[in-house]
Amino acid sequence: MLRFLAMRIASAVPVMVILSLVTFAIIQAPPGDYADYIRSQLINQGGASFAEADAQAQAYRVEHGLDKPLPVQYLNWVAGIITRGDFGYSLYYNKPVAAVVGERLPRTLLLALVCHLLASVRCCWHWSAICWRRCSASPSASGRRPGNTHGSTRCCRPSPSSA
Repeated sequence: MLRFLAMRIASAVPVMVILSLVTFAIIQAPPGDYADYIRSQLINQGGASFAEADAQAQAYRVEHGLDKPLPVQYLNWVAGIITRGDFGYSLYYNKPVAAVVGERLPRTLLLALVCHLLASVRCCWHWSAICWRRCSASPSASGRRPGNTHGSTRCCRPSPSSA
């Protein structure tokens, strides 16, 4: 059993690495970065000069590590998640991502629990209907019951050999 668990955990590691790479790639896919957005806002609405806006955008890139190569950004991102539990800062909600997820987690878990219970009730009802129709306590995929050597799926009638 321990060997099985070790194999399952070992096989999950590459999946998690690939998933994190895909997630990071999706985050990096849009053109530009938030520093470009800050720059355009400073110029259009703040009345800042191009030089001032460029300086503030570059300071933002340096502060948040956006001036480093993508592999270094990826490793810093993964290290922050693993070591500090730092999922970053939501620019949309102006709060840490962990706080945004934490606010929505109870409702998400409740929804998952209700869906699981509904699916379980439906599966139990469906399984009971199959058992009742076949007069069997445990129908199998092959239609045979344990101890039923002649392969009949009609268990309610006595077999001709027992009469």
